Amino acid sequence: MLLPVRPIAGFFMLAIALASVGCDDSGLGDVVPLTGVVLLDGKPAPDVSLTLVPQIGVQGRGGYAKSAADGSFEFQASPEIVGVLPGKYRVLIQKYAMPDGSPIPPNTSAAEVGLVNELPSLYSNPETCPLFANVPADNAGPLTFELKSRP
Repeated sequence: MLLPVRPIAGFFMLAIALASVGCDDSGLGDVVPLTGVVLLDGKPAPDVSLTLVPQIGVQGRGGYAKSAADGSFEFQASPEIVGVLPGKYRVLIQKYAMPDGSPIPPNTSAAEVGLVNELPSLYSNPETCPLFANVPADNAGPLTFELKSRP
């Protein structure tokens, strides 16, 4: 089932992208590796975008990842920094595609083609998403996010 991208989700992704422009990550601190797998109805979910939204008291901007064909992912704090700062994060998950369900072609502008989120909006709403990650200062170990196409 294809769902239209809601304006709030689009705005939130834009805000994260703009917040990262011009920021210096050199003073980020000690990041820790954070890997895992995302499943949809018990099967690996490829090409899923994951965003870590810092909760109260967490420094930095959070992190992002994209799942591989086997559903595995590795979070990054920036393009140059693999890993994230310790703390509690809300995890937002989306899977965008063309309106007909086909993959997004390279060099395509999301605003121009009307991308749709193939996952239920519950997982991309920063106010209601039930997914969280607690990242300790030592190794967090792999995470598993089990999504349902009909939550």
